[in-house]
Amino acid sequence: MLDKGMKFNAAEMASPTEAELLEARMVRELERAPEVVIAAEFAKRVAGMVPARREVAVKTTRYGRNAAIVSMAVLMVAVLLIARGAAHESVVRMTVEWVLCGQLLVLGVGVGLRRWNLR
Repeated sequence: MLDKGMKFNAAEMASPTEAELLEARMVRELERAPEVVIAAEFAKRVAGMVPARREVAVKTTRYGRNAAIVSMAVLMVAVLLIARGAAHESVVRMTVEWVLCGQLLVLGVGVGLRRWNLR
């Protein structure tokens, strides 16, 4: 094995066969795969070092459901206001009314699917 400060000089070798033997040995050692050995109770020791898992109480929040219900109420009021005020006189008012009705329908279906756990 060569030290860091030493330089390899092929001329200093006693014979070419010695250099070839050294090169063959180096190639053989570099190409050899290392042996991996894992102790029999390694997994048990590692599992013993892991702290015990504590149960965490998580409060269920319903922010999305509550926001959807509030949005449905606002949409219902908007649809009723538009329907009360001659919605069919203008194409724009009628279009807005149908868009609001569609949004109300989509929110209602979404809340209903979540309530019965179909989603």
